[in-house]
Amino acid sequence: MTILINQPELSEDRKDNYDAMELVLDGGFVVPNKTETFDAPEINSFGNSFRDYNAESERQKTVEEFYREQHTNQTYDYVMRMREEYGKLDKAVMSIWECCELLNDVVDDSDPDLDEPQIQHLLQSAEAIRKDYPDEDWLHLTALIHDLGKVLLLPQFGQLPQWAVVGDTFPLGCAFDESNVHHKYFKNNPDFKNPDYSSKNGIYKEGCGLDNVVISWGHDDYMYLDFLRDVALHKAGAYKHLMNKQDEEDLKWLNIFNKYDLYSKSKVLVDVDEVKPYYQSLIKKLKELEKLGPKKGVISQSVKDVVQSLVDDDLVSKDKIGTSVYFWSLPSCAGNQLRSVYRKLDSDLQSSKKRHAELVDQCDALKKGREESDERETALAELKTIEMKYNELKDEMGKYADNDPAAFHAMKKAIEVAHVAANRWTDNIFTLRQWCSNNFPQAKEQLENMYQEAGITDEFDYLELLPVISLDPVTDQMLEGDP
Repeated sequence: MTILINQPELSEDRKDNYDAMELVLDGGFVVPNKTETFDAPEINSFGNSFRDYNAESERQKTVEEFYREQHTNQTYDYVMRMREEYGKLDKAVMSIWECCELLNDVVDDSDPDLDEPQIQHLLQSAEAIRKDYPDEDWLHLTALIHDLGKVLLLPQFGQLPQWAVVGDTFPLGCAFDESNVHHKYFKNNPDFKNPDYSSKNGIYKEGCGLDNVVISWGHDDYMYLDFLRDVALHKAGAYKHLMNKQDEEDLKWLNIFNKYDLYSKSKVLVDVDEVKPYYQSLIKKLKELEKLGPKKGVISQSVKDVVQSLVDDDLVSKDKIGTSVYFWSLPSCAGNQLRSVYRKLDSDLQSSKKRHAELVDQCDALKKGREESDERETALAELKTIEMKYNELKDEMGKYADNDPAAFHAMKKAIEVAHVAANRWTDNIFTLRQWCSNNFPQAKEQLENMYQEAGITDEFDYLELLPVISLDPVTDQMLEGDP
């Protein structure tokens, strides 16, 4: 399944005064002038304020016990193990709507505002968005799929405990921010006392970007939407020091979604059968596009080729979620890419300027003591004369290279080695010849003919080392290393 997602630009009159750390419920979109819009209620279905984790109720006791277990067990090592296990994506193959229907059997114990099956939460969020933004179908689809990772609670996906699937997420590998829900229970977490993780940045560098930060394992991580539920980041500005420019841009889009994710929960249930055809049509959007292509003279395969070329040129982003492939292009991406190129070129320029300044300093340092003078000119002339004389002597010595005592000595040693080797092989031949005569007496005549053809005649014998003409005794002693 492949779905193309086009995203609208933020309203120009909202960009200048926007604070990336502020929870802005419309996120920069201009809500259409409609008589019916979604109004975020002030209280939830239990009669309490939304996301009130301190209210006295049976539901709150369940929620607090959940966060005690989550904060105790979610460690850096645990997340890495889960990513390795579930990164195989080998649990099941199904359509998006089939996955939605599985959530009929899932209730989120971490949610203080809703105790209905999670398919209702998906549809309530999506339907609330449809009221305000009827033309932004990509945002409707985002709401529909944002919590599909909660299928991890089901047997076919491993039946993980609630604390390993749902709840607000938080970074690991650095200090736990106090704005996290029920922060007190982090004291039971083994990472809490790990000195490598106890500082504000921990194992990360400031501004490293959230893509490089390990987040507590759960349904978001499984669906590659790590920060959709990280309310500590959205609302309290926690972990801002780890964010980069791209994260700040993305946060605007998440804040648009926040209003509908957090405040659309209600006991008034959505009629699943009534809205199912609409959301199935969104899921099949690319398939319809491919079918319409040939009618307009565009072959189906070319659609994929064009989209892939846009991905290759970094004009469109791509990611795989389960068995589906999603493409998107945020208005901020193009600007961020240009800013990234600019920053790289500017960094290269500054490095080149710094290197140029270093070379100039080295050049100036080398010039000291080498100022032009009559004495220096005379010394350089003498040096040139000496170099010319040296080259002449070197050329003359080359003429006598064949008579070089060292070369003569090396040749003598090589002859001795060759003599020993030749006699060793001669001995091998005699041994082999004797063996053949002993074992094959009936083939004596044939063997003799073979020996003759190979040059092993009666004159074949060991070599004698002829005496080598000696150099003068003094030179011989020097080459032999004798004192």
